[in-house]
Amino acid sequence: MTRVHPAPLAAALAGAALALAALPAATAAQPAPVAPAARPDVAKGKAQFARCMACHSVDPAKPRGIGPNLAGVVGRAAGKQPGFKYTPALAGARFKWTPEKLDAFIAKPREVVPGTNMVFAGIADPAARKALIAYLGTTGK
Repeated sequence: MTRVHPAPLAAALAGAALALAALPAATAAQPAPVAPAARPDVAKGKAQFARCMACHSVDPAKPRGIGPNLAGVVGRAAGKQPGFKYTPALAGARFKWTPEKLDAFIAKPREVVPGTNMVFAGIADPAARKALIAYLGTTGK
């Protein structure tokens, strides 16, 4: 068995302790890793669409209902789907249904497009709206 002299061992342990003591300070200066943004759940969005089905469809083969067909709505010009008679408010709209515009509209339709006939009060939950928009983004393709 090899015998280690206590003085060099104590010095080595003291040096290691100093290095370990400095470690948390060095790592504390590093920013914490950021978790990737949660992707909206398309399946939950499809479930949210059940609220819309009384008036809308997302099946491109189906005709419009009380409201316009929403297949491929993400990126489409507002109030311009052929074959649907829009209110003057939506027919005169000069925007596209971006995810951000859809989010605002689904939250409070009458605030985003005053004069719309849509009687839907809106969806207050931002996660539910994002999931619904994610689902709508998969339709009509």
